[in-house]
Amino acid sequence: MPDKPRDGRNEPKYLVHMLEEIAHVLDRDAEDLTDETYRTTCRFFYLED
Repeated sequence: MPDKPRDGRNEPKYLVHMLEEIAHVLDRDAEDLTDETYRTTCRFFYLED
């Protein structure tokens, strides 16, 4: 896993760090949050799950 972002750049390689921080702030399990985000994305873009 890449190091945590230091320069404020928003790059895909930092998604795991962002997910973990958001899960912590929301007091949610990161894996559950990943699953929910995936399902929401599929619904939003009319993709089959």
